Formats: sequence, structure tokens, C-alpha cells
Amino acid sequence: MRKFMHLIFFSVIAMLCLHVQAQADSCFKMINIDSEDSASFFAYSVNADGQVVGERWCASQSRASLWDPANGMRDLGILPGAISSTAYGINSQGNVVGGCSTPEGKQAFLWDSVNGMRDLGNLPGGTHSVAYDINSHGQVVGYSGIPSKKSAFLWDPATGMKELGNLKGGNQSRAYGINDHGQVVGFSGNSAWGRAFLWDETSGMKDLGCLPGGTESKSYGINNSGQVVGFSSTPAGNRAFLWDPASGMKDLGTLPGGIESRAFKITDDGIVVGFSVCSSGHRAFIWDSVNGMRDLNVLLEEECNKEGRLLTDARAIRKDRTGNTLIATRHCNGCCIVENVMMSSLGN
Repeated sequence: MRKFMHLIFFSVIAMLCLHVQAQADSCFKMINIDSEDSASFFAYSVNADGQVVGERWCASQSRASLWDPANGMRDLGILPGAISSTAYGINSQGNVVGGCSTPEGKQAFLWDSVNGMRDLGNLPGGTHSVAYDINSHGQVVGYSGIPSKKSAFLWDPATGMKELGNLKGGNQSRAYGINDHGQVVGFSGNSAWGRAFLWDETSGMKDLGCLPGGTESKSYGINNSGQVVGFSSTPAGNRAFLWDPASGMKDLGTLPGGIESRAFKITDDGIVVGFSVCSSGHRAFIWDSVNGMRDLNVLLEEECNKEGRLLTDARAIRKDRTGNTLIATRHCNGCCIVENVMMSSLGN
């Protein structure tokens, strides 16, 4: 059970005109997640309408929740017999996926505003499941199985749940991300090793390998160009990576003085978000091919210092319907949320 040492807040950072080549005129606007429950909200995904999903903690239990700029925070409920729930993904239609905890284990769900929450079931022989992502076609990915053996799945509205298998030598797998072409990313391995994979209907599961000297990797996000992000072990520690179909796996490095980094999501134009671990703790980053990895706290230094905030973990990024970029991030230094704070220039 998570214990919160500080208040945990979430904000959606809207980065206007994010064409990093120009650098000079881009700016940030912070949109407050305005709710009395926002202090215990942990966000995992954001869609093009600025809807954010995650888990909200109440009385030591988590509840899948959806925050909407127009309507505020909404409790998505739990499946019958469940005791808690978490939402991990949301698509452009506002459909949400995640998992509910029951006395027997976890159970994947799909939620929509008309039908509410429904159980996605399990793979044959499985006793539990979790759903992590959903694309614009309503295809869902996650894992299902028994506690000692988990298998990545792809669930389709027309055909139901399908097992994606394992990499050679592996006996378990999990799927974390899917794009609108039905390409799936995650990891597969056994108790001794694990590798990031890319799966598609034609080629099956492909091992994406590791960075030089690494022995383990995981992939979390994929864009519609087939670029994949995640992390790989290296002799110097875990590093965020960007894998491209043409050039393979690239080390995204760390923030200055950093000892570790992980990347979680990538936009269709190749902008990556995640966190880097530094001596001061976790720090949220944004990466692009022109500017490299940058600390969101440095880009927003004046505002972060003024409000006493430290942005620690950027989990999701999405283009909105006007071409602006939305990042879901968090800070956990116990400060109050300030509404509609105008942020400093992106370019340095």
C-alpha cells in the first residue's frame, strides 16, 4: 500500500507552440486539476481533450478516476466484488482502461460514459488481469494469467482477448502500450532476464534488445510512426531509450548529475517524457531531437520556485486537438495548487 509522505498533486502542463526548432516563442500554461481530492491523485494518461486518468486515494484505497477540464474529478467506481481500482489509459473517445483489485487478485476493466465499467475477463486458465493502454480503435493491451505466470494480451472489441506470447526463452510478458496501427510494446522474459518487445499482427513479438552493456529493458510507449520508448539497463545504471525502426535503440541520457532515467510516452512528432533520478530525487524531463533532455523544473524555474514545487515524474504526453502538447506530471512537495499559472519560455 502506498504511503504518502507528502501531498501528491497532478497538473496538466499545456505547452503552446511546441516546435522546439524555433525555441524562442514557446511557452507553458499550467492548468490546475481543481478538486478537493487532487492532493491524492496519481495520473497515468491524458488524451487530446485534456482528460486525465489515474488513481485517487481515499481511506487507504485507490479509486480509478477521470479528471475533465469542464467537469472536474469523477470516480469511475469498481467492479462487483472489488475493493479498489486504478485507471491507466484513456483514448481519444474518452474510453478508459485499468484494473480493479479483488480478494482473489486484479481484474482488467474497460469504462465508457454510457455503459460504465465492464470486466474484460482473462486469458484461458487465467485468474487475473490488468489493462494498461487503449488506442483510438478501442483495442486494449495489458496482461492476464496467474500470479506466477503473466502473459501480454491484446483485446479487440470484435474478437475479445488474445495472448501475444513470449520472447524466445521467456515464460511471461506484459503489454504496456499500443498505437493506432495495433503495434504493441511491453516486455517479456523470465525470473533471470527481461527484454523490451515490439509486437504486430504480421511479425509477432520482436526483441528490441538493450543499450550497450545492458542486460534488461522494458518498453512503455509507442507512437504512430513505430518509435518506442522505455528504459534499458547499462553498466552505469538504467537509461531512458528511444528505439526507431530505422536506427535502433538510442540512449537518451540523464539530466545533469543524473544516475538513472526512464521514458514513458512519445508523441507522433518524437517528443518524449519521463523522469531522471538526480541527487535531489526524481525530476520530470522532456526530450526532443534538437534540445535533448531538459528538466521541466529548469524550464519552469521561476514558477516552481515561487510556488515551492518540484515536478518529479512526467508520465504522459499527448497533442491536443489544436496542436498544443499536454503533459501529465506530478509534484510531491506538499505545496498548494495554483490555478492557471503562466509559465516561462520553453527556449533557453
